[in-house]
Amino acid sequence: MQSLLTMLKSWVRAVLDLPYLLADVLFLARDKRRVLRTRNILRVPHLPQRRGGKRAYGEWCHVTGIFQTLLHAHLPRPTDNCILDAGCGTGLLALAAEPWLGDHGRYVGLDVSERDLAFCRRHFREPHFEFVHLPIYNQQYAAGQARDRVRWPVADAAFDMVTALSVWTHLNEDDAVFYFKEIDRVLRPGGAALITFFVLDDAYQQSLPLRTDRVARYHTTDKRWWVFDKPCSQSGAWLCPTWAACPEVAVGVTPPGLALLTAGTALRVERIYPGNWKEQPGVYFQDVVLLRKR
Repeated sequence: MQSLLTMLKSWVRAVLDLPYLLADVLFLARDKRRVLRTRNILRVPHLPQRRGGKRAYGEWCHVTGIFQTLLHAHLPRPTDNCILDAGCGTGLLALAAEPWLGDHGRYVGLDVSERDLAFCRRHFREPHFEFVHLPIYNQQYAAGQARDRVRWPVADAAFDMVTALSVWTHLNEDDAVFYFKEIDRVLRPGGAALITFFVLDDAYQQSLPLRTDRVARYHTTDKRWWVFDKPCSQSGAWLCPTWAACPEVAVGVTPPGLALLTAGTALRVERIYPGNWKEQPGVYFQDVVLLRKR
């Protein structure tokens, strides 16, 4: 009965989405003719390919602009940069990276989804774009793949920048630590990483009463309130919300957890751009952590 209801809801949503799909096709065809100075957003895909928690065309453009600006602020040069994007999805950060590649830079996108990578290879055909499948397990996004952790298939010290948009928010502690060491390995000395997190710091703790009050008042487990109240690691530094079907749906990390991530590496937290999920204005929705390799 439950599966039948789920199928019915999916069918209803698909029917209701049809006018939006048609409007999206017609709008983008006309809107992109009016783009004068922001060439990279011409690549914003149509609705079926806008995945990864961001469906609206305007949000794709908005987030592209945010990370294009952050890359400009923290890349070593205005062109010919080498950027590795862990968890590239359907290419949102590829759009943000494009202006900084030049003729001799490169962008490498890694992802667990063959479907998303197949789209990216069709969509970004230039030789300085490369998309690589990671055949690794993630309970939320790749439950059918091998559980063995694998090193990223790229050379040591080959990149100026590593990016990861909403990737470490879906990793358990052991995977998070393992792949932080991969960031350290692939970055050149002086290179930087921009990684998004739910950081459970003092600002989170200060905003917590507001969110827990809403949950009680409206008798809801709506994930918009982002209450990380269930430990999901041996250290206790990783937490998830009780509404999550599995921890990898949404993972928050405490400041001691961030220290665990950088331990034994040459990476140091240089700055944290707070996210607006903490009931305050922020650069982006999640916290953006800037790390630098010594």
